[in-house]
Amino acid sequence: MSARFVEAQPWWRPGAPAALAVMIVLLATASRHGFHGDELYFRMLPPAWWYDDQPPLTVWLAHAAASVSDAVWVQRLPASLAAGAGALVAGLFPRLLGADVRVQRIAAWAHAFTVYPLLMGHVMLTASLDLLAWQLVVLGVVAALTGCRHALTWAGAAAGVACWNKLLVLVLVAAVFVALAACARWVLRTRDAWCGAALLVAVGGFQVGAQIVHGVPMLDVSADLVARHGALNRWLVVPLLVVFVGPPFVQVAWRGLWWRPGSRRAAHPGADGGDDGGRHVEADGWRSRPADDARVKAFGGVTNDPFSTDDGHAGRIAPDPPQQRTGPVLAVMGAIVLVFALVSPAQPYYAVAVFLPLVAVGWARAAADEEHVWRRAPIVLTANAVVAALICLPIVPVSSPAFSIVSALDPMQRDQTDWPSLAAQMAAARPTGAAIVTDSYALAGAAHQYGPALGVPRADVASWHNALWSLGPPRSDGGTRDVLAVGGDERRIRAAFTRCDPAGRLIAPHDPFGLDGTTMLRCSDPRGGWGAVWPTLRRLGG
Repeated sequence: MSARFVEAQPWWRPGAPAALAVMIVLLATASRHGFHGDELYFRMLPPAWWYDDQPPLTVWLAHAAASVSDAVWVQRLPASLAAGAGALVAGLFPRLLGADVRVQRIAAWAHAFTVYPLLMGHVMLTASLDLLAWQLVVLGVVAALTGCRHALTWAGAAAGVACWNKLLVLVLVAAVFVALAACARWVLRTRDAWCGAALLVAVGGFQVGAQIVHGVPMLDVSADLVARHGALNRWLVVPLLVVFVGPPFVQVAWRGLWWRPGSRRAAHPGADGGDDGGRHVEADGWRSRPADDARVKAFGGVTNDPFSTDDGHAGRIAPDPPQQRTGPVLAVMGAIVLVFALVSPAQPYYAVAVFLPLVAVGWARAAADEEHVWRRAPIVLTANAVVAALICLPIVPVSSPAFSIVSALDPMQRDQTDWPSLAAQMAAARPTGAAIVTDSYALAGAAHQYGPALGVPRADVASWHNALWSLGPPRSDGGTRDVLAVGGDERRIRAAFTRCDPAGRLIAPHDPFGLDGTTMLRCSDPRGGWGAVWPTLRRLGG
């Protein structure tokens, strides 16, 4: 059994061209439409240690970007960097499995320009960083399964940091635990696994504790999303999984489920068809070198040791060869996350981040078996990238008739339009000196972002939606008694004020967040004062 000798080079080099390319494309198109509604929300929130509906990392980054510039591309720079880093990480999966440089490059390009990474890299959402975090955790698991010391320690650290961005990573952690317990229990008995768990608790425990202390409001947000969209999302989970991963790559992901280090062939012979002269492949310190024959035999043919120590031996955990199967572990992880997405379908994309690494792993198997998809990889990657870019990126102008088709396929496109117009309509309908109070954090964010240029002070903008409710009623002293109430349950709003008169409806041609036709009311004199009214108006949900 032999494998192609991989040319020694830094771990980042195979994926660097794809990473650089996707960052350039994302930044070049970042400002074509405008802010996303969630981005406006993040910009309005003040920095804090926790929020009702999310951890604070994305908000912190949004404020850091806003302190530099109001340019949209600056706001989205962290998402673009995360997308580039994701391409680098994707290239490491086949490297861990002994695949040659070409396979690593293909894995990086395939990840960089498929649908979900482009979607999350184009806008700065909590899911933008979450995708990278999930990749790093899964990479740590795969590295541990191939015998790399400290891999689970780093995976635990990555999961802990991810808890400051999105607590959904705990679902992945639970899936990892169950998968390892079922398929590779020896990994859980290592000191590295315990160190990883300790780092997860130490770094991420604060955010879990903050939610528990405050009654876990995130569960209310999730429950509202499930109640309003769960029936549809449940039907969309699997179809969107195929779309987000990339339809041409589903076969590759399936092959990733059956990969086992040390199988019949570990790497594609390479484009030049050269042989390695009987040498095996070993990655040492994220660089490659010929492997020692005795160690090759001990680890089933091909060894990969990116976390090894200088002596080349102390880095190994030394599991039995049958337990080095990454495919079954990834399959169990994917199944658990998929079941979670079906049982709690707050968002249909929850399972995507655990299946994208399967594509990266699958390229190693596809190359080893010289499958059709591998032989035509450049054509497949190019076709998938073109379609993904047309759907995910703001290439089609908003004024084009084709935009309605694109935005129907990708609602995030329309969620980046109409916000300045909506802010202008609210400012025009607002009585002189009155505040603007909204039922939507996105509308509040729009008024907060564009209001000052329209004569609306930012202190006169408030919302009872999600984390904005905790900021209190308009003006910190609660002194204003006249408001323009935008959206929400009209009966409840009328009951909260002494008087409410119709003020028209919002007109949003592209209907971002489904806000076209939202009612506006001119209201005055909250019954019993803001202290009595504000708690009754609170809304947690999407």
